[in-house]
Order: sequence, then structure tokens, then C-alpha cells
Amino acid sequence: MARPSFYHSPASPVGSPSVDPEDLNYEVSSEQLGVLNYRPHPRWRQGLAVGLAVFALQAARTALRGSAHFEALPKRPPVLAPVSSLNQLRSVEPILAHIDGAATLPMHASLGTPALPTLGAYLRSVPSIGAVIRSALSATGYLRLAYARFLERFILAHGLVHEAERLLRAIEPAFVLLSNDHSLLNRAMLHAAKSIGIPTGYVQHAAVTKGFPPLGFDVAFLDGLDALEKYDLPGSSGCTVFLTGMAKSDEARRRARPRDGVSVLGLALNPLDRPEAVIAFVTELRSLAPDLAIVARPHPSDARDWDALLPGLERSDPRTESPFAFLDRVDALVCGPSSIALEAALVGVLPLTADFDGRGVDHYGFVGSGLVRKVEDAGQALAVLKGHGGPPSEELLRRYSATVGTSYDGRSAELVAELVMEHVGGGIDTSRWHPVAGVRHVEAYELAA
Repeated sequence: MARPSFYHSPASPVGSPSVDPEDLNYEVSSEQLGVLNYRPHPRWRQGLAVGLAVFALQAARTALRGSAHFEALPKRPPVLAPVSSLNQLRSVEPILAHIDGAATLPMHASLGTPALPTLGAYLRSVPSIGAVIRSALSATGYLRLAYARFLERFILAHGLVHEAERLLRAIEPAFVLLSNDHSLLNRAMLHAAKSIGIPTGYVQHAAVTKGFPPLGFDVAFLDGLDALEKYDLPGSSGCTVFLTGMAKSDEARRRARPRDGVSVLGLALNPLDRPEAVIAFVTELRSLAPDLAIVARPHPSDARDWDALLPGLERSDPRTESPFAFLDRVDALVCGPSSIALEAALVGVLPLTADFDGRGVDHYGFVGSGLVRKVEDAGQALAVLKGHGGPPSEELLRRYSATVGTSYDGRSAELVAELVMEHVGGGIDTSRWHPVAGVRHVEAYELAA
């Protein structure tokens, strides 16, 4: 593949003077997203001295890891998808399968030897320590809390962008596709790609809530109208949006089936859930319905020992079994605030939600739209399971996955791949698309009927 015309010469200056560590750390610095309010934080894991020590330890660990992985970097792929979690990887794999030569770039140890952060990222961040500490001392409110808990991330942001640029210059992709828009590694890669002049795209790895950042990409492939409404934000005006459905659900949509009854209940757990609330729910459920089989599935990032907390339950291992393979073997699902409820609805599994996190907040709006039924306890859950009228309507599902009921139902990944390659080739043909009415800050399209 010839080097794309938009790719700057390697002789051009590396780095950008506009690196903003608070913006790059949107996940922890944004009060609108508010993740620091979701879960308790260890008391020892706070303060500037602790943050500096963590930064030093992480740098030492990275140095010990070495840099042999650079030999395995892809070279000039048409599409490069940097990923920092298993869920991100699963969201882009179906799309990349339709693009010859496309490649992923792991950015977390759970996915293999990560390409980022490198030791160089830590070393290049050292000169910024003084400025970051001054920002931490002058910060107030929520942002002050973010600095106290995650100082090392704010320091690393400076060198991380430089190293991301260096990696992209070495790989020379024609297009960078990201499946996360708010975490440090992904935002650093986005900033680097934009600085170099590589076109960027975004695909969701999960449902979104209010409080996500504006779309800073050239093009975004959103699941449906619900996501578009949450992303219709000031600051997103440079991004063109296409409603392309949920690519990772394609195979499962093709296998989706109605359930006549409920004999197996899935229990999806995530790090926001309070163990005591989950244990109380399961204990009551087993007492009221001893013959109901329950399969528990923790979130991949939830390291708690649920086998010990919920002994005797069958378990779905999130690292070896995909969410849709898990959903294929259950008839209904109970979860706290989790986008797996939407995935369940898309494949004919009745989704219920309980207030496992104790916040009483409809994070995704699923309850308000009627997509998911909220239950107060195990007794109410059983009543709903016995009397439910089937999965949500096709019209409601289409709000969350725009290809439902269209000729691209079960083919969203193919659709995204086509659009990506059109974009790389010079521009997307919008003749089969209609502008979405009512959006204010982005140019958005949906498939023509």
C-alpha cells in the first residue's frame, strides 16, 4: 500500500503543543461522566506522594517488560484498531474481518504484550511532573479528587501522546479505528493520529450514557438513534455520523430465537455492583425458585472472587466465552447498570435490571424507554419472568441498533467496513443514506428505507 497523501513526513515535528492531560484523562477528570462517584476508592490510593510512587513503579515494570514487542508491529495496514480491553477487541474484530490487511494493536497486558505505554512514554513524561503537581494543587472539586486518585495518569499523558505518534509513524496505517473515546490510552492514540494527519473513526464497544465526550473523530459509526442523541454535543461538529447498528451482535442476531419460558437465568455482574446486594438477591431467588438454573457472568474487569461469594452457581468465564455465547444459553437476564441488557434484548433474552449498585439511577435510559424491566427484589423478578410478553418490539430495538429489521440486520460489521474503506478511498457515497432530522451539532445519516 502506498503511503497515504495525508500522512505527514517523518521529518515533521513529533508531538503537539496542545496536549491537555485533563482532556486526555476524560474518564477520570470529567464530572459529567462522574465515574469517581460510582465505586469506593482505597484510602491508601490517594495523594500526590502515592501518585508519584505509582508512576515510578509502573515505569520500572514497563522497563522490565522490555521492547521486544516492537518487532511484531503491523506495517501499513489499511485500518489499525488500537484496543485496551477485551470488550473493545470484540467490538472491532467483526469489522476488521471484512477488511484485508486490517490489524489490531493491543494496549493492555490482558491482551498480550501491549504496545503502549512504553518506557519512552514514561521517560518523556518526567519533565511534566512539576506542571502536573501545580495543576493538582490548584484544582478544585471533582477535578482535585481525580488528581488525588490518579496523579500518575495525568503525568503519563504528556509522554503517551509522543509515543503514540511514534508508533503510528512506524506502522503507517491509512485509518485508525477506536472503540473507546474516553480512556487515556485511546484518547492519546486519537490525539496522536489527528496530530499526524491520519483519519480516525469510532465504533462503540458498549452502550453509552450521558456525559460522554464530544465526538472528536472524522467519522463515527454509532449503534443507533439513542447513542446519537447522547453524542449530539457542542464540539462534535467536525464528525460525520452513520447509524450502522451493533456490529458485534451480527452473528448473534442471525441466531436470535424467541424463548417460550425461562428455565435458565443469566446473572451479569459488573464492578459497580455491591456484593451484599447481589448475594441477597441470589439467596432469595434460590429460596423461592430452587429449580431455576442460574449462570453468573462477571465483567472482564471485575476481579472479585464471585465463585466464593456465590458458591454453587454455574459460571460464564468472560475471558473465554463471549457475551453473546453466554446469552445464547440463557432465557432471561438480571443485571445492574450494564449494556449487556441491550445485548440480551437484541437476541430474544428477556432483560431485567436490579439496583445492585445502590444508586437507583437508570444509567443508560433502558428502563425509561421500556427496553428493560426494573425489579425490586427476587420475588418481583420471578413474577415478571412468569408473566412476560416477550422481547421488546422491533421498533424499540432499532432505536438502539439501527440495522434491526433492515437488509443489513446481522450485517452491521460489513456495513461499517464498507464505509471505512469508502472513507479511506476518498469519500463516502451517501446516496443510500438519509440525513437524520433534529440533530444540532453533527452531520448524521441513517439507512434509507
